[in-house]
Amino acid sequence: MQAYTGDMKFIKSKFSFSLLLIVSVMGTLLTHAPNVEIVEETPARSTQQVQVGLTPGQKITQRMAYFSVPKLREVMPADLFAKLEEQTASYGGLVILSNLDIEYENRNKWYVFRKVKEIIRGVKEKSDNLHQFYMNLLELFDNAQVTALHRIEFKATEFFQALHPDGKIEIDDKKNGIQLGCIAIVTEPTSKTFKYYVKTHSAGLLQDKTTSAKRFSAIELLVYKVLEAIGVGCKTYFFGRNMFDTYIATLDAGHDCEFIVYEKIKEKLPEDDEECKALLIRNDETRIIACLFTNLDLLCRLLMLTDLQTNPSNFGFVQMPDGGKKVKAIDFRTMKLDEDINPEDFANTENSFKALMNGNGSYKYRDSFMRIVLAPDSPIGKMDTLRKVFEEFSLFESMVAEGKLKVLANLPELMGGEAKLIREMKLDIEQVSGIFIENFRLFKRLFLEYHPRVA
Repeated sequence: MQAYTGDMKFIKSKFSFSLLLIVSVMGTLLTHAPNVEIVEETPARSTQQVQVGLTPGQKITQRMAYFSVPKLREVMPADLFAKLEEQTASYGGLVILSNLDIEYENRNKWYVFRKVKEIIRGVKEKSDNLHQFYMNLLELFDNAQVTALHRIEFKATEFFQALHPDGKIEIDDKKNGIQLGCIAIVTEPTSKTFKYYVKTHSAGLLQDKTTSAKRFSAIELLVYKVLEAIGVGCKTYFFGRNMFDTYIATLDAGHDCEFIVYEKIKEKLPEDDEECKALLIRNDETRIIACLFTNLDLLCRLLMLTDLQTNPSNFGFVQMPDGGKKVKAIDFRTMKLDEDINPEDFANTENSFKALMNGNGSYKYRDSFMRIVLAPDSPIGKMDTLRKVFEEFSLFESMVAEGKLKVLANLPELMGGEAKLIREMKLDIEQVSGIFIENFRLFKRLFLEYHPRVA
């Protein structure tokens, strides 16, 4: 765990660091120390030269230039070199690696770099030169991943220090999920703590490999803010370096309340259908949770969400001060996210409503308890439960509007003043938020017209 104080100075952690993190931290201290000339020694096994005073990212870019076309031709068998040239031609070619004007995170450049690594890795008997070349390549690959993680940690510290000026910021490792990220813990002078889960956006860098990041989707941010406004999502913040390195931070679902993830509840529920039905009939607590499932199922269909209600570790329930319970989402994905997204893809149809009434459709629930709860003949009463849920969603349209305004306010800073892209994203947000509202109106109208079949 890394600890930061109000003046942003790095404080030695009480925990032991991994070698990679030590490298990252030392790089940070050198990069940000005032009036200090930075002199970096060149490793004995490499001829790479690194200029003084560069940022960690610029150092990676310069070291990548070591893997130049002449060097590759020197160490690689001719047939493999020809294969590399062919497979990287449409991505700028091998020459892109030595182009210092293109940052190492560039999608084409990173693709070429990983392709070199992939092909050399496949050589079973490497010459001494090729083996050493490969070791240098792996070292740079690891350094790039450390640099990406450090950037998130530094930006998170910077952001939350501004949000909590008098607080002490501690950075811990992210334990779950595939997105690269960290945990930021803020302790106020009053000893009150805030825990934030920070990660890259869904098309950003991943934990297990440093792939090239795509531009964030404004629609993903819109969904986060709509969920927050409705009360199902956690308090959410957006910040970052640019439109590719954009980070999403959510306040812990158990902040100021008791939260239990569904995964824990599920362990105590029966797997047999008949036992589930009996439990729903006789247990009031279980019936309350069942009603919240219906709430979550409807919301996921309206907003086109996945990996939420079908993933028991991505949602749970909080105990309210009045004794009631509320469903809380802690992670999700959207079904329709792509740089070339068509907003119309978010529109529901009458078939979407039929899936809601059938309790399955595209989600294919396998959880016995959830499947019984959402079935047309649910013991808790499908029609009565949905009627209550629609009443609870009476402010849905205004909550979508609130979420939309908050994302629109964030865009200029996140986009770095890219006027054309900001206009395009604003248009997407306006269209998709309108479609979310139309989805709700469609479902509500069809529900009021619905007449369940009598067996």
